[in-house]
Amino acid sequence: KYFIYCGYEHAYEGKHQTWEKTMAGRLSDLTKINPLTIDQTQFSERSNPEQNDLLLSTINGNYPVVLLEENKTVLTGIQKEPFTDIKIIHPITTYIKARPNWMLNKSRRFYEIPTSDIKSYPSLIFAYRKGEFENKGVPADIIELLSVKDSRYLILDQGNYDIVIKDRAYKIINKFEKNIE
Repeated sequence: KYFIYCGYEHAYEGKHQTWEKTMAGRLSDLTKINPLTIDQTQFSERSNPEQNDLLLSTINGNYPVVLLEENKTVLTGIQKEPFTDIKIIHPITTYIKARPNWMLNKSRRFYEIPTSDIKSYPSLIFAYRKGEFENKGVPADIIELLSVKDSRYLILDQGNYDIVIKDRAYKIINKFEKNIE
């Protein structure tokens, strides 16, 4: 079994108006396997809420939704091609302490960076799991602070972290350890 997570319309089956066949279509041709394809982008919220698909505003709740036809089969949309087997509609993001609500779960905690640890603005704040900064790992969370008024909250799982603060020139201006309980 393989799981391929891809971006913008690469999971579409059928002929795409610009590309002809997408990655999913080509994989299907090469493997002779009809892949299960899932689209999470068509109904994604836009940076300008006025550009959101009207269907997005009809979804109530704070959980993803898969629409069903009257006969209980998955609604894949009205177009014939390109298509996916399932379309997921995610709820519109709400913000808590200026951070997206979907980042939170039962194990994650807010950690507020003390103002005294920030030496200049703008600053980038990186939270690396212990030992990953030195090994060029991927941060667990990142925030950008343009001014002292910006929200200074990281969202982190329990564990030990190296907090790295960089200035406009990407130079490290502060680094410290933090244990999140």
